[in-house]
Amino acid sequence: MKIRNKETKNIAWSDRFNEHGIDEIIVCFPDGDMSSEYIRDYEVQLSNDTWVDMKKAFSDKDLITDNYDRYFLEPPTETDRQRGYVF
Repeated sequence: MKIRNKETKNIAWSDRFNEHGIDEIIVCFPDGDMSSEYIRDYEVQLSNDTWVDMKKAFSDKDLITDNYDRYFLEPPTETDRQRGYVF
């Protein structure tokens, strides 16, 4: 998913959590570097091209996780949105 830093507005990509940190995601930068960053520092671009704070996107279930809490994505179905995760 396309994400951007709230402060610097730099664009990056992410779709997975740092399994060894709390509230952290693995961020992939355009130059090939990767870093573990806090969710609170990023916005996510949803499929309707709007930018939403990542913490808000998770609380509104605009983003959900897989059932192992390793990856995150937009819910493919309304049932997945209501449940809060996909199989």
